Amino acid sequence: MRSKIKGMSLIEVVVSLSLLAITFAGTITLIVAVTNLAMISREKTEATGILQKGLSKGVDRAKNACIGASSYNDSLTEKYNSDKYTLEVTNSDSFTELSSSNTSDKINGTNFVLVKSEVKWNYKGQDYQISANQYVSKVKE
Repeated sequence: MRSKIKGMSLIEVVVSLSLLAITFAGTITLIVAVTNLAMISREKTEATGILQKGLSKGVDRAKNACIGASSYNDSLTEKYNSDKYTLEVTNSDSFTELSSSNTSDKINGTNFVLVKSEVKWNYKGQDYQISANQYVSKVKE
């Protein structure tokens, strides 16, 4: 005589648990990936702030050179956040001449100082860097 109580067979239970395990594994992988992207984004934001600070320092030094307080060609290297970020700022008035697309003006070391700012850092074995350039007129304001 068969029992009237119906339940799941062992195969059904194993298949359901396998599907559940696969779903959890995918969810955990997704959470780890999103967390890593958030950390990288945070570090890029912090590095961008350092980059802007370095560019500002380089522009100030270039303007000081215009009034004779310092040299046009100098560099600066600083460490930030427990040596995690390295900032390099270089000022130069000897660079390749560029033609401006909007005007007939030529951008060169005769009239301008090139300020380069670059931030480098490492996150989980991966090297990252961002950089920015700005031209500063040698004309005294």
